[in-house]
Amino acid sequence: MSVFRRFVGWINQNLQQQPLKDESKRSENVDSNSATENDTNKRAFYYDKAEAKKQGKLWRAAEKKKPWYDAPPKVKVTTKKGLCHMHIELTVGLPPEGVYDLFANPNDFPFFRIDNETGRELLGRYMKEKMKFMKYFEGKWKIEPLYVDSERLCKDRKPKSREEYKRCSGGEGKVASKVTMDQYFQPYFLLNLPPLSWYIRGITIKTTKNLLILIQNASIMFRDA
Repeated sequence: MSVFRRFVGWINQNLQQQPLKDESKRSENVDSNSATENDTNKRAFYYDKAEAKKQGKLWRAAEKKKPWYDAPPKVKVTTKKGLCHMHIELTVGLPPEGVYDLFANPNDFPFFRIDNETGRELLGRYMKEKMKFMKYFEGKWKIEPLYVDSERLCKDRKPKSREEYKRCSGGEGKVASKVTMDQYFQPYFLLNLPPLSWYIRGITIKTTKNLLILIQNASIMFRDA
């Protein structure tokens, strides 16, 4: 199951466990997903298995010397005309393809594409037409490579791609990931007024942050495997 579906289920579950559960009888279908602008660009996700194996060895060896630390997600929340916008940035100590696997199974939620012109960026969009308590809920995320050993191995050179990083580091440079996420949501009218709106917003923000921290924690298990 994709992390996105699990996330939506968690939000619904958290809301249902609170006194709000009798406030609305709208649809609880958490598995329906609408087409996005990337729907026509669907394609399988491929990556270099040999390179992934190499990165695994580099991360495991480095973890024994000095464990990698991912800072908690940075979250900025703004609300305008009842629409809440969460902008989130975080790092994950795995290459982008590994983080992608943590975010979503392409066969389960295949609205993702690889943009080869921008250094293998992985882009994702999601939208829910029916979600308990929510009139509007959609978001997007992007995964970019971080060349964490570039200063040590590439000296004054700042690699602009994975291939360039591989060359200047002699294939010994670890690749981490930077995840940028923008999420928008708006409760239904009666639930979008204080104090209920504050309550729903708080649960949604907390659930999102907790899920992203779980992704960071899962990366630790991969590095220790």
